Amino acid sequence: MNTLFNFLNSAFSWIQTFEKSNLVFALKILSVLISLGLAIIIIRLAVKANIIKNQIMKYQTFWEATKYEKKHTLRIWKKIIKLLREHDEASRKEALILADKLLEEMLERSGWLGQNLDEMLEKTTAAQLTNLEAIKTSHNLVKKLIDQPTLPLSHNEAIQILLAYEKAFRDFGLIED
Repeated sequence: MNTLFNFLNSAFSWIQTFEKSNLVFALKILSVLISLGLAIIIIRLAVKANIIKNQIMKYQTFWEATKYEKKHTLRIWKKIIKLLREHDEASRKEALILADKLLEEMLERSGWLGQNLDEMLEKTTAAQLTNLEAIKTSHNLVKKLIDQPTLPLSHNEAIQILLAYEKAFRDFGLIED
């Protein structure tokens, strides 16, 4: 038992001596410098990729939405749902056009750059709008419906298009469950 105690005591003394040595101090300084260097590299890469700027812009833009905008959006969204429930093609088309106009209005009020929804969507990144490709596809279909009023539109197609708009409005916090 005494030899075990002596061994542990000598090991503890060696550890204490090693902790106070210049080598450990140098390793601590080196690890701090490496950590700072890696942190700087990560920040520079994030800035270069516009990740931070896009996230800040996304949240800043949509936190500025007022209660009026939320009420306005919700009122129009309820009208869109009502039109969709009428089950006639003209109402479905009107609902899609209304959703498209609502998205354009919302982006315009939020300060997005562009003369129309096409330009705004071209200047938008996936970081700003999570379902950007679905929105672009839906917007193009709505434009087609406006240009070709006789183009057929099924109820399921209308629902799929409106789901893309709904996701965007939910992401922006303008409509809730």
